[in-house]
Amino acid sequence: MGSLQATTRGRAGRTVEGPVTAKEPAVRVKTWSTPELVQAVDIRQPVEISLEEHVRVLHGVPLSPILVGGQPDFAGYGQNPPSEGDSWELDVTAEQGGYEICFAGGCNPHHGILSVYMDGALIGDVDQYSLFNICPQEHILYWECLAAGQHTLTGTVRCKRAESRNYWICLREITLRPISSRLTLALLLQAAWLEDQLEVKCTGMAGNDVAVFLCDMDATVGQLRRKAVDTLTYAWQIALTLPHSKLLREEDDQSLLVSVLGMAADNA
Repeated sequence: MGSLQATTRGRAGRTVEGPVTAKEPAVRVKTWSTPELVQAVDIRQPVEISLEEHVRVLHGVPLSPILVGGQPDFAGYGQNPPSEGDSWELDVTAEQGGYEICFAGGCNPHHGILSVYMDGALIGDVDQYSLFNICPQEHILYWECLAAGQHTLTGTVRCKRAESRNYWICLREITLRPISSRLTLALLLQAAWLEDQLEVKCTGMAGNDVAVFLCDMDATVGQLRRKAVDTLTYAWQIALTLPHSKLLREEDDQSLLVSVLGMAADNA
């Protein structure tokens, strides 16, 4: 256990110099491993999409040039006049892998929220509401392309904020930027007592060893979750599960690990 050299104040007002024991975190890393990923040079190129040429309107009026807030320098495209339920689609050609989809446009108090779908699956929302005129303004959504080829991106104005005055959506262009794929990691937790510590072994769903953590008796699920996120930086999301397939959710984060893992009685 390490120590910190510090200065403390004695009861009589004297200054006392000496080592102060550093408290170790409730959850510590014993071992961990990284997945064996195939490292290859990413030769994919960004895909820029012209709204003027490629958009097919599904509902509402055709796209036309508009100025965000009436400002000459804030030009883009939108459906004018706008309405709830406005919808359009366009085709994109992409290679397999992760992408950031960048929606470059503008925001102001009259703008709504665009729900974005890829091949019918919702990938996120673009909220263009703001108190002031902002242009250009980028909104970025993540998309994992599972198969190379042509895909259909759909934008639908499903709603707006309560304080927004209208359903405007203004876009200049849409760009697909290749990035590394984000990995969602599901960890199965198995525990055993190691003297006065709880040794929690984390394995992948395929049975591969991922990490081992040493936990104090008062460590919580949330502390283990945060340590796993900080340690396994290659994962975008981490899910914790118990041997009987129970998924530990955020509401479980305040619970003690010894209780959740059924180890309290073993220690008694």
